[in-house]
Amino acid sequence: MSHALTTEVVRTGAPTVPDSTWSAEDSGELYRVARWGPPYFSVNARGRVAVRTAPGASGSIDLSAIIEEARRRRIESPLMIRFPEILRSQVARLHGAFGDAIRKTGYGNRHMGLYPIKVNPLRHVVAEIQDAGRAYGMGLECGSRAELASALPQLRDDRHLLVCNGVKDESMLGLALDAQRLGRQVIPVVQSPEEFSALRAIAARRGDDPTLGVRIRLSNGTPDRWDRYAVPDAKFGLSPADLLQLLEQYPDALPRLGLLHFHVGSQVTDLTRLQRAAAEAAQVYASLIQRGAGLRYLDVGGGLGVEYGDAPGSPAGLGYSLADYAYAIVAAVSEVCRSRSVPHPVLVCESGRAITAHHAVLIVPVLSVRERRGLTGDTEIPPQAGDATALLIRWALHGPAPVNAGDASALLSRAHHAYGKVGASFAEGRVAMEEFAVAERAFVTVARRIVEYLGRTGLPVPAQIGPLVRSLADRVLCDFSVFQSLPDHWGSGQTFPVMPIDRLNERPTRHGILVDLTCDADGRIDRYISSDPDATALPLHAPRPGVRTELGFFLMGAYEDVLGAPHNLLGRVPEVHVRTDECAAQGFRIENIVPATTVADLLTQMGYLEAELRGAMGDIVASMTVTDELSAEAGYGLIDRYAKCLEQGTYYETGDVAGPKS
Repeated sequence: MSHALTTEVVRTGAPTVPDSTWSAEDSGELYRVARWGPPYFSVNARGRVAVRTAPGASGSIDLSAIIEEARRRRIESPLMIRFPEILRSQVARLHGAFGDAIRKTGYGNRHMGLYPIKVNPLRHVVAEIQDAGRAYGMGLECGSRAELASALPQLRDDRHLLVCNGVKDESMLGLALDAQRLGRQVIPVVQSPEEFSALRAIAARRGDDPTLGVRIRLSNGTPDRWDRYAVPDAKFGLSPADLLQLLEQYPDALPRLGLLHFHVGSQVTDLTRLQRAAAEAAQVYASLIQRGAGLRYLDVGGGLGVEYGDAPGSPAGLGYSLADYAYAIVAAVSEVCRSRSVPHPVLVCESGRAITAHHAVLIVPVLSVRERRGLTGDTEIPPQAGDATALLIRWALHGPAPVNAGDASALLSRAHHAYGKVGASFAEGRVAMEEFAVAERAFVTVARRIVEYLGRTGLPVPAQIGPLVRSLADRVLCDFSVFQSLPDHWGSGQTFPVMPIDRLNERPTRHGILVDLTCDADGRIDRYISSDPDATALPLHAPRPGVRTELGFFLMGAYEDVLGAPHNLLGRVPEVHVRTDECAAQGFRIENIVPATTVADLLTQMGYLEAELRGAMGDIVASMTVTDELSAEAGYGLIDRYAKCLEQGTYYETGDVAGPKS
């Protein structure tokens, strides 16, 4: 079935008639749910997004039901919904995949997962992962002083590994060595010759003989890509030449070398690249073992990608599964170790994105929809209209329909030329604003007809029409901040799955570009996961008067909680943590509620003191000359409203407003 949108040429505000030819399965295909959703998200028969918190679970949770329950508890969207059980499921899936790969290849050692705290350092996230990973001996990875401080108290015994990456000063190195003295597996990973020298000096002063790790920079060479076949230039780590020089200078360090680490990226989409890196690192490991190194661990870093739903074959599309990833790593290392006759190391991975991404869903309400309106059927040509305006109106109401892509492009070109003439005349004062407004709506109507034709016939949209499609899309104002809740989209161009959470058994009839509350042109989403040919606009349903429209932003659990910035002083949204509960009527329970950042909280972060702010407002009111009772009432009202403002969240409060304004 073609998923081209049916765009109304004439919009009169009539209610939308359900399209019996559209199904929930069609919506699943349109928003590519089958690519990014498994094994947790799907579209159910009611046309709503459903959540399973474990692969193969018998029941699912209706996402809309969670929102309704939160609203009954007076928690409004924007709202972050977290599913701790999905964290547990991902921990089990990761270790299960490596376990299967070890059995299939006959690998001679085990796998150990580490959770890199930087991916999402929230206490409840880290605690849930640690609890789930305890059965697998899962450890932690840190890369800063604060991360080290948060991780050390979690090491209750000597079975769990803590790898210290990042740039480490003397106090951090000393803290790691103190933990080693107490029998904890805390391994500082040397990133540079300078860090090696500092660690060696600290150990000598204290009389320690510590276990250390080293991060290696790989060439990632390939014979058909000269840009990759180059001298290692990663941000951190020692090249093989640097490492050999250090070990030749300080041979006594070789037996203390317990861990070899490499890292090729956070979201690696090319499995071949990971295989090559693992094989190259295994060669370094084997060479060091044969020189007498005491290596036990080979840490392959992160890199395990998350399927965000991009089209197969696209640069961002993920071409492998979790099982593929684990097998590629295990097989590559196993082959090298067997060929070099060295013992298999404990394989360590730091797959934080894959563990955390799925567990969080952001729910965002639509506040208003600004539509590019076309002409209505009863529009008449104004008596004073010029030839270009009259032509546009005739084409809009009774104009020719294109018969092929070339004809569509030519017709649009002529309409655009006519509209440009009217605009130029308006700028010169020779056309009234009323005529220019009619000409604009006529052009919008003609353009929509052409875009509709191309979509209905499945023809590709010519390159010159692409910007027009985006300009015709509705501007959908949403109650959130891109900079706070979706910083990866703004900063690095990461595309996240975004879709309506209900009405998915109805055909979308509109395109929309989502914009946020901030007073910033970058506060918008300009790329979407969709099978629709135009990925720069989101397929949406026409808003229904009196009915709230809410959108779901998925795979939000990795990095977004850390990178968010309070631009325009918009803070964190409220959260609910949801677990399945077969005894509950809805099949779930809300076990924890985290309130939103208040205005007072955010101002405190910026250096304002609440008491001083309140006092200053009181002084302002007191300094006013009160001439009558009404003025006094206004002053007290100002103080009361200001106090309430400080206690509120930072986002628009929808309250009882049910639906967006169009």
